[in-house]
Amino acid sequence: MENDQDAMRFCWLPSSQPLCHVPPHTAQPYVLDNLAIDYGEHRVPLAGHPVALVAMEYRLLAELSAHGERVLTYAHLLNRVWGKWGKGALRPMHTMVGKLRRKLGDDAQNPTYIFTEPRVGYRMPAGTELSHR
Repeated sequence: MENDQDAMRFCWLPSSQPLCHVPPHTAQPYVLDNLAIDYGEHRVPLAGHPVALVAMEYRLLAELSAHGERVLTYAHLLNRVWGKWGKGALRPMHTMVGKLRRKLGDDAQNPTYIFTEPRVGYRMPAGTELSHR
C-alpha cells in the first residue's frame, strides 16, 4: 500500500485482502438523482453539497452502489464492509443504514437511495453515468 488514501479507496485489510468491492479510481462516479459517489476522490455530494461520512459509512455506501440493482445480503455486507469485525451482528449495520439514510435525506418507508429487502439485505438502484445526465 502506497498511502492511506489508497488504503481507504480500496478498503484493504492488513493481509491485502479487499474488504469491499469499490470500483477503481478510474471508474465513473455513481449518480442517482441528486446523489453522486465519486469513488476516485472518495467524495459523496448530494445536490452539490458534500455529505460528511465516516469511513464505515462510506464503505457501506460504496459497496451498495457498486452493485446497483443487486440485493446484497446481510452476510455479504458484514463480510465485505466489516470483515473480521462483522461477527454476524446485524444491529450495527441497521444503525449505520439509518444514519446513512438521515444524511442522504432518504425515507425508509419511501426510499430513493437505500432499499431494504426484509430478512435478506439492502440494495441501491442502478446509477446513471454522468454523460447521460
